[in-house]
Amino acid sequence: MGFFHPFNEIRVVACDTGMPDQQQAQASACFLFDAGQDYGGKIRNGSSNPLAGQQAFVGESHGYVSSRYNLGSLAGEDFQVRFRLGTDASVGGPLGWAIDDVIMYRCEVEPEESCSGIDVLIQNRVFETETDCVAESSLVANTAVIVKSGAVVNFVSPNTTLGPDFSVEQGAEFTVTISQ
Repeated sequence: MGFFHPFNEIRVVACDTGMPDQQQAQASACFLFDAGQDYGGKIRNGSSNPLAGQQAFVGESHGYVSSRYNLGSLAGEDFQVRFRLGTDASVGGPLGWAIDDVIMYRCEVEPEESCSGIDVLIQNRVFETETDCVAESSLVANTAVIVKSGAVVNFVSPNTTLGPDFSVEQGAEFTVTISQ
């Protein structure tokens, strides 16, 4: 979830489920800061602010800022996001809190790079699923290449080189087939 907002000498809580039975589990997901402007502090206990004791945007933003939170732990769940503004007698000024361009988005996992072609170099890669790597000329796997437990990996090439940083965990299946 992302949004743009200015704030001025106010105390605001951006994410609150409002559902007591699920509040603990969901509140922890609400505060997974991802990018931009995060909460600036905690609202002082003992103030007349109804949100006292909670993390909040505090102080002054000096214009619009963006905030992004990762709600991935709520994937597949019904949830409600509530933006709450709480002030006390010490807060004055005309601005308050404006919220603009609220965006809910889903992040897609980038597909792994291909490990097939004429000359294939595999580096800095962790295999965790079933994967076939096919090279027409040569296949080289070095520099932090790991086949994780449960993965099934097949290398097919006329010339295959496994470097010193190549490893296969117990419980993984790994085969090399020399093709012509």
